[in-house]
Amino acid sequence: MKEKKQRGGGREQLKKKMIIIMNIDYAVLVGGFPRQAGMERKQLMEKNSPIFKAMGEGLEKYAKKTCKVKHSTEHFVLVVANPVNTNALVCAHYAPKIPKKNFVALTRLDQNRGLAQLAEKLSVPVAHVRNVVIWGNHSSTQFLFYFLFAILVPDVSDAQVLTNGKYEKVKVDAQWVRGDFTKIVQQRGKAIIDARGMSSAMSAANAIKDCLRDWAQGTHEGEHVSMGVFTDGSYGITDELIFSFPCVCKNGDYHIVTVSFYLFFLCLELCPRFFICIGLKFYQGQKLDEETEKLLKATHKELLEEKVEAGLK
Repeated sequence: MKEKKQRGGGREQLKKKMIIIMNIDYAVLVGGFPRQAGMERKQLMEKNSPIFKAMGEGLEKYAKKTCKVKHSTEHFVLVVANPVNTNALVCAHYAPKIPKKNFVALTRLDQNRGLAQLAEKLSVPVAHVRNVVIWGNHSSTQFLFYFLFAILVPDVSDAQVLTNGKYEKVKVDAQWVRGDFTKIVQQRGKAIIDARGMSSAMSAANAIKDCLRDWAQGTHEGEHVSMGVFTDGSYGITDELIFSFPCVCKNGDYHIVTVSFYLFFLCLELCPRFFICIGLKFYQGQKLDEETEKLLKATHKELLEEKVEAGLK
């Protein structure tokens, strides 16, 4: 009888939560089962999938169809709770009336950590570096690159630092990027849990603020930011997943940055036929080097596995 009463109480609580969702414009979903010391991300799936199924169903019934979710445009839905990519995917699956583009997974925290590490390496303020990008999953398979803002070709040598009032590319040691830099950013969440017994709080809140601000108000000229968004075939990621890409935001919308935009104008002037071939090739992500392709495949594979574990086809 006690167990039945508890289950009934749970339904009442869920009903109250769904009423809170009614007619909202922005949803920031942080209420997942927390990752604990010694717990791998995949172990969170069983705990979190039912939570985000319920949230998706609630959004479907009560939220404005313009709502944006962060894991999220006119209704913004931003998913924060881990495993964030798949939680966002589950939520969107159960809210089919809300456009998929309105769901975004928070990978800005990883980007901010990457910016901090790069700034420390260069001995400059964090505000003076930009365009660190998180690719793929918010997990140990995520990987980071820098972009030269004019050409937009992924390359670790194209990080930007503000020097004498203008952004310039800097050369960064590739061994450091693939070694300490990537390891620190990938494992920072675990290090915080090990140190304080719980996940990050203020840094996560700051990342949420950064993501929502850029999404709603737009990114600065020459800047792109990391957002976990639905795949559209960019960079060869074709399956329906939430995948972190470099994005540019404007007027409450975003698009995935591809390396074709700058080359369109350059090659069109030289030779229209040459321009079309090169532009399409780069748009499909064929310019990535062998190691990058390998990492993309690894994080892609992990997200496909999480999708299956979450009960999605």
